[in-house]
Amino acid sequence: MRELQIFQNPPTPPAAPPEVLEEFALLMSLALDGLLDADEQARFAALLDRYPELAEEWDTWRALDSRLMETPHAAPAPGFVDRFEQRLAAQEARRQHWVIGLSAAATLVTMALVMVTLVSTGAAAFSAQSVWIGQQLHSLAYALVLADRWLSTAVITALVMLGTPQARIAGLAYTAAVMAMIFVWTQLVRRSGDSPDAPPVLQ
Repeated sequence: MRELQIFQNPPTPPAAPPEVLEEFALLMSLALDGLLDADEQARFAALLDRYPELAEEWDTWRALDSRLMETPHAAPAPGFVDRFEQRLAAQEARRQHWVIGLSAAATLVTMALVMVTLVSTGAAAFSAQSVWIGQQLHSLAYALVLADRWLSTAVITALVMLGTPQARIAGLAYTAAVMAMIFVWTQLVRRSGDSPDAPPVLQ
């Protein structure tokens, strides 16, 4: 009776542990590419015999690989590379135009903000300092008037002093003294040049 029960309910095959699944995936990838050596091929066959679920997965992947190999490879249409390069160049040109346009717009906005800020600051400063500026302008005008009056007074005083007899006598005396000094200096230079001990420049 026990033997009949065992025959009717065969034992469930063991499930592959995670480390075996990882090893099988690696070996199956190499097997699909035909890169298994003798030891790896033996290990792969042992896993297929021990774990039926891995054998089913291997059959599925082998059938899929066969279908892929049988599918004809589609070649690109004539001129595909040229059209792709042209499209890529046009896309790059549009991108550069966008970058240049955005940069110019950002520059204009920045300049406008700077100008508005400067004008606002200048207007605020002028309105706040209008009284002080008026005082400074008044002081400058007063200083210019005083300088003009002082210069006029100095010229008139000089003309009056030069018109007096004392100023004329003093001018004549000064002129005579200067001429006498020039005459004496000329004689000294001439005598020094005639001397045998004088430098060649004076001779």
